[in-house]
This record gives sequence, C-alpha cells and structure tokens, in this order.
Amino acid sequence: MHDINYIEAKKLTIESYHEFIDEGFSAEQAIPAVFENLVISMKKNNKILVAVIQNLSIISLKHNFIPDYLLNKLSKLKINTELNNNEILEYTKDKVELNVLLKNNYTLDEDEHYSKRADILLGT
Repeated sequence: MHDINYIEAKKLTIESYHEFIDEGFSAEQAIPAVFENLVISMKKNNKILVAVIQNLSIISLKHNFIPDYLLNKLSKLKINTELNNNEILEYTKDKVELNVLLKNNYTLDEDEHYSKRADILLGT
C-alpha cells in the first residue's frame, strides 16, 4: 500500500471518501475520516501525502469549505519524489483545479484542536 503512485493514491482517496459518504457521513465528517484512515500511508510515502491532502482539499472546496488543517498543509505541500509522466499530468491537472477552486468563495472550517491532532498524526 505504501508503494502506490500518485494516481493510485488519488483514486484511493476519492474511493475512501465515497465509502464514508455512502455510510451516511456528511462531507464535513468524511474528509477527516479519510484523512485519519490514510494517515499512516501519508507518513510513509510523499506521493500519498500529496495526493490525499490535495484531493481532500479539492473535494472539500467543491462543497464550499476547507478545513484549516488542509489549507495549512497546502502551503507547505511539495512533491519530494520523482513522478512518472502520467503522474505529472494528473498532479498538474489537480493543482490547476485546486488553484481555481481556491479563488472561489469558501468557508474556512477552523478547529484548532483538530489542526493540532492532524499535525500530531503526521508528525509535523
């Protein structure tokens, strides 16, 4: 699981989100549930970290909100491993979509306690 590429990690993030939604979670509940579900993998693989943070941010912004712990991570988010050509295309497409969504109006979901928890979980 820790050896997956950016595209596979993105797909896993989206599938995990939809599983939580299908279980009756709201978007506001599903986002942190996916984050916690994938945190161990994010700590072990930078591609997974970037895919999860970037795509959970896209999902939340499509619902007109973003949790502060995701927004804070976006400013520091960097790919520090090599991407293949397909991964570069997908990552770039996601980055463009994210930047467009960040220009729209959205609510910042601030939760100092959970932001600290997210930092602790990721060891940052």
